[in-house]
Amino acid sequence: MDVDDATRTQLRLLGEIRDALAAAGVRWWLFGGWAMDFHAGEVTRDHSDIEAFVRKDDAEAVRRALTAAGFAAPPPLHPDEALPHLKDGQEAGFFYLVEDEAGRTITPGRWADWPWAAGAFDGPPLRLGDLELHAMSLDGLLDMKLNFPKHTHGAPLREKDVADIERLRALAARH
Repeated sequence: MDVDDATRTQLRLLGEIRDALAAAGVRWWLFGGWAMDFHAGEVTRDHSDIEAFVRKDDAEAVRRALTAAGFAAPPPLHPDEALPHLKDGQEAGFFYLVEDEAGRTITPGRWADWPWAAGAFDGPPLRLGDLELHAMSLDGLLDMKLNFPKHTHGAPLREKDVADIERLRALAARH
């Protein structure tokens, strides 16, 4: 697939993020479109941003590592949920993971009542070109897409969400 400039820049930034967070000892997981592309092993569409999860306890280490790598860390819109970073006109959002009282993995804030699928962050690294990264599991991604419209803070499925659900089901059937 011929990708746009933003997607090419994001591919480069994914490598920079990988290197910076590895040096800081921080584990992270892609989700959204990039996670789907890593599961597919190819870029399937242009991307508007990078979305990833980190443990909330690692938030300060993420901020330090990425600012040292030239990323800006603007004030977050929802500071209890995520930490945005910007570089070269691209956004990389790092959403937090914590455990609730029941031991389930959740994202705090508006999403605290929505536990992530069991095993969503347990898979091996995935490869896309020369990048090897961790991503949310196919089951976790599918759960997210199917249940997002049902959540209080969710939104109706868009055309691309319907296509993503079909693609996720096809990828799951291959594995």
